[in-house]
Amino acid sequence: MADGEPVGLARLRVYADRKANNAYTGVLSSHRGKGVARALKYRTVEWCRLNDIEYIYTGNEVKNTRMLAINRSLGYEMLPKAVEVERILA
Repeated sequence: MADGEPVGLARLRVYADRKANNAYTGVLSSHRGKGVARALKYRTVEWCRLNDIEYIYTGNEVKNTRMLAINRSLGYEMLPKAVEVERILA
């Protein structure tokens, strides 16, 4: 928060099998590079620890090296590449 306004968010999805997914982390461009994203992601890890979550997953755009560095610093490990499929409905 800055001046009572949110400057970033981390969306955490929690599943019944003691797993969670950090589905999105975003920070306003004016506040990037100040540790906001790392603090938000760290908070999701701490929340999961306190709530008996066993695994946390997250995704990372290949070119977003800053977020990849944050994820690695928080202990996230690389998994095999996933296959995604898409159908255009036009």
